[in-house]
Amino acid sequence: METLLVDPSYPIQMAPCAPTLKSDVGAAAAAFRRQWPIAYYEFTIPLPFDEQETAEALLAFAVYHQGDTPFWLDGGHWGAIDNSIFIDFTDGARTQFSLPRRNIFAPSWVLEVNGSINTGWTAVESTGLVIFSSPPAAGRLCGKGRNKFKCVFSFDDRKIYEPEEIYSQIYNDGKLVAREVP
Repeated sequence: METLLVDPSYPIQMAPCAPTLKSDVGAAAAAFRRQWPIAYYEFTIPLPFDEQETAEALLAFAVYHQGDTPFWLDGGHWGAIDNSIFIDFTDGARTQFSLPRRNIFAPSWVLEVNGSINTGWTAVESTGLVIFSSPPAAGRLCGKGRNKFKCVFSFDDRKIYEPEEIYSQIYNDGKLVAREVP
């Protein structure tokens, strides 16, 4: 798969897609739960019409990777969590935790339990699942690191377009939209 590299200063917008499932439990009450354990993301990439060479490169990339051809998006500044963030509570018994992102680059991740770096773990990079060799102490799991996003371009319900249709839609909208896929 090819990778779309984005300058960290480029103004990409990222929005989470985290639908919930609703179950009626009776007496006019409902239970809500996550449909997916980790949110998926949608990226809006504005076209730099003032930089024709860059705009044409993005358009050519979009034509080749129409709605059915996945590609890696490095995410620009969204592809890195530079400051340690809260991930989950640890209880002294559990050994598996989900990072807030999938398609991680495991060697870049630093995990801390109660403020102390913990190196006794492995990761399933495609899912962001972290497995500790022994249960971490009860407290807070925090971390920072890098990831990339597996995406497809989103135009509308159709999957394949003529290049002229893509150019027309993108120029009218002034942007490309990429959706993360599993």
